[in-house]
Amino acid sequence: MSRKQSTFNPSEPYRVEVYWNLHKHCWSVRSTKTGRLIPMGCHREYLHLMGVRWVVQPGGRRRVLETGKKNVHAFARGWLLPETGDYSAFLVDAEENMDSDAVTYNPFKMDTFQNRETGETIRESEKAYLYSVDGRPRTNAVRAS
Repeated sequence: MSRKQSTFNPSEPYRVEVYWNLHKHCWSVRSTKTGRLIPMGCHREYLHLMGVRWVVQPGGRRRVLETGKKNVHAFARGWLLPETGDYSAFLVDAEENMDSDAVTYNPFKMDTFQNRETGETIRESEKAYLYSVDGRPRTNAVRAS
């Protein structure tokens, strides 16, 4: 019995979950279909997502609090946007980025993703730009709710 392979086309949007990789100091991108890292460009310095849900799995967070060791339990789930081609028009542009909300999450201090300035919970956003500065994760949510 063969396992159905997920077809990944880097020129089209692809449904993914993105989390900060503590060991590689970059964003890791895994497929929502397979639960595995995507075949091309699975570790990135920056990326754009559309239709984003900010997810924190309570069991994983509880394990972090009990053991003091971090694990992958919080991520952004959405559509990975290609940087070229027809879908590149949906990338977060400079104006949107300037008007976006900085997002943060710390399992020892909060149980949801939050607006870095106001502390309000962020569950969804129209778009997101995930990047790094000096090896540390940075995330901006466009039209967050």
